[in-house]
Amino acid sequence: MFLLTGIIAFGRDIESSRQVWSSINGYPGDFNYREFYRDIGYEADYDYIKPYIAHNGVRVHTGIKYYRITGKTENKDFYNIQWAKDSAEKQAGHFFDSRTSQINFVSQHTQNPPIILCPYDAELFGHWWYEGPYWLYILFKKIYYNKSNFELITPSEYISKYPIMQQCTPCRSSWGANRI
Repeated sequence: MFLLTGIIAFGRDIESSRQVWSSINGYPGDFNYREFYRDIGYEADYDYIKPYIAHNGVRVHTGIKYYRITGKTENKDFYNIQWAKDSAEKQAGHFFDSRTSQINFVSQHTQNPPIILCPYDAELFGHWWYEGPYWLYILFKKIYYNKSNFELITPSEYISKYPIMQQCTPCRSSWGANRI
């Protein structure tokens, strides 16, 4: 262990990244969530939608979406906000429990409490994953009200709290295979 000098690197946690970011294996791909690609700007009758799209008559996204993901099919079921909320609540609980278990395991092998870095592009929440802000809300409530073995903290706060860290030389890399 060394007193901090120079550059400090935090690695992105792969498990939490997949759970939240992946549209295939992660929460945003849940069949109950709103389908991003089905928008009435492209689907409604042209005469009906014309006053609400681009002035030159080009169809555009309106943000009005009636369908849920349903699966890899063109036949989509109608969106049900209660089903989507139920999925978000269940998945926020799953994420909370997964981080709790992960921290319990990793804590056995570290001197300092572990930090699980979970960075995501902000556009995921609400844009691509319409229910993402609600998922965050439920997750933050769980972290605040439930008994947990962790707290929300920034890397800077972690460095201030634990100024003595393990020194290592990371290998050169990029995003890695499939940006994960």
